[in-house]
Parts: sequence; C-alpha cells; structure tokens
Amino acid sequence: MKNSYVFCKNCILLLALSCLFFLSACGEMSDKDALAALHASDEVWISHGLAAWEAGKEPEDLSHIFYDYSSIEYLTLYDHMFIYDEDISIAVAEGFFRFVAEKYGLSAVMDHDKRIEYKTEFLKSLGLDFPYQTQPEGELFFSTVGFHSDSRYDYIFTHNNVSFCLTDMNTLASTSQYRFFIYYTTDFIKKFSDFVKREELEEYFTCDRRIAYHCEELGMGDYSTGRNDGYIILRQYLSAPHEAVHAAANFNADTGANRMLGEGLAEYFTAVSGFSIMDTNANVTACIIAANGDFDSYAASGHESEKRYIALWKAYDAAGGKYDTIEGFDNKLYAHISAAYDRDFGYPDSILQALYRIGIDNPENFDGSELTYAESCSFVTWLIDSYDLKTVLDAWQKDDFSGSFGKDYPTLKSEWQAFLAQYK
Repeated sequence: MKNSYVFCKNCILLLALSCLFFLSACGEMSDKDALAALHASDEVWISHGLAAWEAGKEPEDLSHIFYDYSSIEYLTLYDHMFIYDEDISIAVAEGFFRFVAEKYGLSAVMDHDKRIEYKTEFLKSLGLDFPYQTQPEGELFFSTVGFHSDSRYDYIFTHNNVSFCLTDMNTLASTSQYRFFIYYTTDFIKKFSDFVKREELEEYFTCDRRIAYHCEELGMGDYSTGRNDGYIILRQYLSAPHEAVHAAANFNADTGANRMLGEGLAEYFTAVSGFSIMDTNANVTACIIAANGDFDSYAASGHESEKRYIALWKAYDAAGGKYDTIEGFDNKLYAHISAAYDRDFGYPDSILQALYRIGIDNPENFDGSELTYAESCSFVTWLIDSYDLKTVLDAWQKDDFSGSFGKDYPTLKSEWQAFLAQYK
C-alpha cells in the first residue's frame, strides 16, 4: 500500500514537472499552473517559501545571516539545512522564494538550471558583493543526495552505496565544509570504481560494496579505522578515500607483504592517481602556505610538521614541481619527495605506530611495518612503475614479494631507497 502511494505521488510530481517545463518553454505558464507544480514539489525549502508567499508574509531582515562569504552556506537550501538550523533556513527559504517569484515569476522558482544565477542576484539584492560560488555539478549532486536521521545520528547522507553519518555538522567546522568533504569523497569512490572496471581489476576490488562512514570525532591527527564490510570509523576527513580503498579490497591479511602493500596501494590511489581532489588540494595548499612564508614562525619555534612542509615545498619547487593549479600539481613527484624527507622528521608516524594505536595485534611481524604512510606510497608507486600494477596487486593478494617480483622485501627496499636518493 505504501509503495503504491509513493508511486502515485511520484507520478503526480513527474506530471506536474513535465507540464511546468513544457508550458514554460512555450511561454504559456500561468500562475495557476506554476502554483500547481510548486505544490507538487517535494523540496522542503519550496514548501516553506510557498506557504509564506500564499499567506502574504513579509520576509525577514536577513542582514544578520548574510554578512560574509561563509554565510552563503545557508543559501544552499538543501533539505538537511532545515534540521541543521531550522529558524535561519526557513527565513532564507521564504526570502529567496519571494525574491525569485517577484523578479522572475513563480515558474522560475523550479528552474534548476538558473538557480545558481538567481542565488547570486539574491545576494546582490541584500547588498552583498560576492557571488554564490558553487560548482554546478556539486549543486546538482546535493539535490539528489538522500538525507535522514536516526536515534544515533542527526545527519545521515546517502548516495548510491555510500553513507556519511554525523552526530553534528559542526564536527567538520575545523577541517572542511561538509559539502566539500562529502562531494569529493563520493567523487573519488566513483573515479576509483570506474578505474577498477576499466582496468578489469574486479579480482582485487569490489567497488559496489556498501561503505558507511561514521564521523563522530573528526580531527586532524587521529587515525581512522575500517573493516572489509565497509564499516568505517572516520577520525580524519582526509582518510575517507584511503579507507574506501580498504573497504573495496577483496582480502585483508594481518601480516606480511599484504598489509604494507595494502596501505601503500590505498595511499597510491588517493595521493598519486589524481582521483582524490581532497588530497591534491591539501598538498597544493601546503605548498602555497610554505611559499608565502606562513609556516616560518612555527618552524622557528620548533614545530616539526611545519619544518617538514617547508622542506617538502623547497624540494618540490627545486625539482620543477608546479603548485599554481590543482591540475598542474605533480602528485607522484610530491609522493617521492615526501618519502625522501620522512626520516628527517619526527612528525610522521610509521605504519607500525599507527597500527599499535588502533589496537592491531603484533603489527611488527610484517614486512614494511617500519615505513611511514608516505614511504609506503612512494615504494608502491616505484614498484608499479618498475613492474606494473597487476604484479603489485598479485603480491598484495598472495602476500608474497619473492613470488611476484622475484626479489625479497629487503632487496626491493634497498633498490627503492637508491632511487629515492635523487630527491634529497
């Protein structure tokens, strides 16, 4: 019975939208037709704006909401914003609805193609001189993301086989805007999945497996953990793509080559492949900050992480690396330079230290545990370039260096370190 109701509702909505687009294209859209389509819409912001419009309610003064660039977050008007901050979101919905209806007509309210343009004009009408800047694909993406809550999480975003569970959206305030984080994590998973299918790597990865990110205490220094069933406790937002690779893996040995190669491959696909905009953006930003001298005072005070960023930028710049655009950034070069400098600083943890912290038993028993994550990424990248990706994946799957490469781990490590010396 419920399914029949939902089906009928969707049919009515589809019919209304079809009429809206047809009549609008013909220039024959009446207010009556537009109102019928607006009443059939399932967008929360439209229901609030329409109710205020029909009641003749005067819009509130929004100057206390829109006062700087960060405030345009409230103009996204996605359904979950009415849970995040209902009073502000309703006021914005009512004001934006009235603005579009009065300036462009009721039929324009549901014109998704021009909605970004209308939002910029709305900001101008409030006396603000910055545009509503968002990627059209991001705007479209979030209009299709599912949203609900449960007894544990107030905000659960779902897209295909991926979900993001947050107790509080303010959790992301100190790391990344939630839209950036969710959109680019999902974008990575799609790119990685497309690559697996294109290269016929289904023997090693199952990309349609359900992935559930549980984000309760996001910070910048803690380690995330994930299981092969896709349950991920995310403590650092940049770990999201890395953990997605682990979740897609078809095996998970606790010792030997498998574990080190698994970490290195997860880093390779996120830090070198270019699939993860988040990781590339973080590295580009670090280079720009270092080039501007903004790390200098911290480094002079003894901060090892800032010293490392300055050293990485200088080496990357000296090697001809570009960082003026994300597209021009050389992820592979930066990965090798990061590995070359890791042993000079006490800041980066080794894989061994990380696994101890998350409670893995006897992580010292596998090859490569002494490497940092940057080193494992560089090592795997070098192996892929020296042999090929499938040979590395076979070594990972079989937990065997010698059988796949014809050389044991110490020999390969020595050859890789000789290669790495050029970046010092």
